Amino acid sequence: MDDGLRQKIHIVWASVFLCAIFVWGVSMMITTDGAPPMVGEFLLVGFILGVVNVPLLLSQPGNGPALLAGGRILLWLQVACIVGAGVIPLVSG
Repeated sequence: MDDGLRQKIHIVWASVFLCAIFVWGVSMMITTDGAPPMVGEFLLVGFILGVVNVPLLLSQPGNGPALLAGGRILLWLQVACIVGAGVIPLVSG
């Protein structure tokens, strides 16, 4: 398998995994008494980034450097949303 294609697949699976974490976070917010302001927004933005990232990578043929760089950027933004959603309760508590 080509190295670029392998990277593309790894980015897609990482994004899908992070989407699962976002869904888990939202379900935890719903089952508990609530969450501090902005946690839900961070989780929602991260989920939307994943919903954009996966079809973008899977619908585009090839594995050019620009496509992989865009996928990595969206993936790191998802990670930043998870970190932000996790830090807000620690800071506001």
